[in-house]
Amino acid sequence: MLTDYPAAVDAARAGAVGRPRFTPPRETLLLAAVALGYGLAQIGSWRLDLGWDETIYVSQVDPDVPTAFFSAPRARGVTLLAAPVASVTSDVTALRIWFTLLSAVALFCVFRLWFRVIAPAAAVVAGLLFACLWVAVYYGPQVMPNLWVAFSAVAAVAGLLRVTAGSERHDLDRTGLLALVLGAATMTLMRPSDAAWLSLPLVLGVLVVRSWRTWTAAAGLFGGLALGALPWVVEAYVRFGGMLERLHQASEIQGGTGFNPWLLRRTVQTLDGPLLCRPCAPDPVSPLHVWWVFVLPVAVLVGVFVAVRHGRTGAALLPTLAAASIALPYLFLLEYTAPRFLLPSYALAAVPSGLAAHHLLVRAGRWRPVAIGVVAALLVVHVASQGAVLRNRVDAAARNGNGYTAVAERLHALGIDGDCVVSGYRAAPIAFYARCRSRMVGGHDGSIDAAGLVALSRRQPTVVIVRGSRTPPPYAQSWAEHPLPRVGHTRLRAFVAPRS
Repeated sequence: MLTDYPAAVDAARAGAVGRPRFTPPRETLLLAAVALGYGLAQIGSWRLDLGWDETIYVSQVDPDVPTAFFSAPRARGVTLLAAPVASVTSDVTALRIWFTLLSAVALFCVFRLWFRVIAPAAAVVAGLLFACLWVAVYYGPQVMPNLWVAFSAVAAVAGLLRVTAGSERHDLDRTGLLALVLGAATMTLMRPSDAAWLSLPLVLGVLVVRSWRTWTAAAGLFGGLALGALPWVVEAYVRFGGMLERLHQASEIQGGTGFNPWLLRRTVQTLDGPLLCRPCAPDPVSPLHVWWVFVLPVAVLVGVFVAVRHGRTGAALLPTLAAASIALPYLFLLEYTAPRFLLPSYALAAVPSGLAAHHLLVRAGRWRPVAIGVVAALLVVHVASQGAVLRNRVDAAARNGNGYTAVAERLHALGIDGDCVVSGYRAAPIAFYARCRSRMVGGHDGSIDAAGLVALSRRQPTVVIVRGSRTPPPYAQSWAEHPLPRVGHTRLRAFVAPRS
């Protein structure tokens, strides 16, 4: 059942049942075990090279790598997370280990915050449900922002509920206030557009719900959002000519927004398929791998019903509304999709789902053994299917995205080193590994035109990378052609500019 905001529970756990005060409660140990398993499950992904987006984020703080072009839609939050390691070493494995540790600790901390909002066992189940998703494990060690938006959203919602519950008792929950401020600031720092959608239900709650209309809740929420948005706003005026211009450029790069009735089908398709669908072939999906996403709405509704019956409506309704709010643009309004986009929605939906599973087990009565068996069987099937998808995704990423080190070594042998420039196919990751600057002619990361690149090639070692048998751009067709090692299964050719 749902736990009341428990002052007495902590006292009981502190030693009233004969345990020493420093002994962690059982649920805390269980959640720690979930976080440990979540971290261990990420080890298989450490062998992956950095992808396109990752190299752009890391290059901003790696002193040994020229800074890559930072386009309008990007935000610098995940770069700050990478800075403690990337500023010291360029070793990719060290960066993977660092993010694995961070993500495991974050999962423990954000779901631990819910122990004072819902039953601790329900919070443990919620953390377990999220930790079992292949997409949550896959992006744990990666330098990408979506998972961190998910963690910070879970923290912000828990923080708001704890602050408002404390206000009703005229008792300030300092941990809850800190979670609210840091959660709101972090999700805005990571992805301001996601934070705007996620914060809508929270802002409405603070403005509309009478018991939530407190200075503490309002200051914590709006202060955190403003604090996280400040770097993005400052950069908008320094580099892009203002907020409206940056938003306009970001919308152009992302393809704009508009109702897209086919996006929902493509989203389901990516649940066991490509990491990016822009667009993707209509490959069939395995029912064994996607069944959970059809059970999820039912579990969420049951969790909300349980919360309402126990007089704790906000504990399930607020994360549900936040999950639905952030899911809306990614299910209906964009022109493309990727499984990582819905990580915040999955993390928030795990809370009412955990409530539903916990209530089923607690209230099963004499049918409890049957309920436990059913839940355990479903969990085993879920973990096995998600593990299979994870292995497939990691193997596919290794096949298609590893090999940049060999390409960089070949470029160095061709004289592309020092103050060098790389353009063309996969320019950002190749330039990162070759310690060159990536300069794209057009596209999402376009930072130079053809005439500018040709002029640059007269002063610096410059190469254009071409995929397979494709024709190089006109300005590079007379440049010296050299074969390169493959990246995955992709054959590459280098067109090296003549030296002046």
